[in-house]
Amino acid sequence: MKYTEEISNKLNELLEKNYDAEKGYIDATKNVESNNLKMFFKRRATERSEFAKELRTEILQYGEIPTNSGSFKGALHRNWMNLKSTFASN
Repeated sequence: MKYTEEISNKLNELLEKNYDAEKGYIDATKNVESNNLKMFFKRRATERSEFAKELRTEILQYGEIPTNSGSFKGALHRNWMNLKSTFASN
């Protein structure tokens, strides 16, 4: 495996985790009532979106294709958290 491909693979792993985090923060805004918390989570999601743009640019500079979505594990975790919050009272 070429060095640039290896670096791109690692950056793609970070990008995938970043997508998961962004989606998690977006989901969190839907599950809280506090406006302060909603704004906090929205800022974190926006921050992750900016990180994703930077990571995508880096991956492209290495001549590789960036990942377009999060991981299955991240989606599973978000679904579990949504299910859990459905049955939680607070």
